[in-house]
Amino acid sequence: MQRSPETPATPRIAAVEERLNREFPAGGALDGRLFSRLIDDAPEDLPAGTEIGRWHLGRRLGRGGSSTVYLAERVDGHHRLQAALKIVRAKCALVEQCRREREILASLDHPAIVDLIDGDDIDDGRAWLAMEPVFGERIDDHVRASRLAFGDRLAMFEEVCDAVSHVHERKLIHCDIKPSNLLVDRTGRPRLLDFGIAMKEGIRPRDRYLAMTPIYASPEQRAGDIVRRATAHDPAHRFATVAELRASVAELRSGTNRADD
Repeated sequence: MQRSPETPATPRIAAVEERLNREFPAGGALDGRLFSRLIDDAPEDLPAGTEIGRWHLGRRLGRGGSSTVYLAERVDGHHRLQAALKIVRAKCALVEQCRREREILASLDHPAIVDLIDGDDIDDGRAWLAMEPVFGERIDDHVRASRLAFGDRLAMFEEVCDAVSHVHERKLIHCDIKPSNLLVDRTGRPRLLDFGIAMKEGIRPRDRYLAMTPIYASPEQRAGDIVRRATAHDPAHRFATVAELRASVAELRSGTNRADD
């Protein structure tokens, strides 16, 4: 029940209201202290033209609490090369994570997985990596906007399964497969990116907390187990491998194509 302007507030209620007004002021939470603390903890933007290794930073492509991604350009003689360059904050765990991501990307070679171009550490403690830039849209947005036929959707899903199988064959687990990490490029090919929290199969992280996107994580991942199956609640009811899942999708697509004929 809302208190009338004439009714005096008790000291306790007044203190709570004051705190809420500081954290979530009238007019929007973006002006509050809670959001300010999140921004203060995020890495600062670097001005265009800043040199990182042999790269010149351009516009910002994305920003999170641990890293910032820029469109960068390198000019070597007669060649000009663009990259998506990610810089992580100077925090031990994040720097180690960036180094691991560089190592993982360097070990992968698949047309549906972004390529590692360059990477190194910075003297001030930060680390960075330069990846092949993907100019496209999220896979779910692309499917809706393009109004792909059911068979074409299945074909695109097969390509994603093939990329994930390539990762698993190298005893690696992506750990964060979701629409925002699957972009469809200008040729219509899905591209898997962001191996920031990927890990080697069979190796559990030291920390009890696991980085993940909860809505897309399996029950095992949320509980801290190494992920090997899809997301059915009962593990016995899931596909044991991505290859099995892809084979089932291919069979479904074959039947769909025959029905269309």
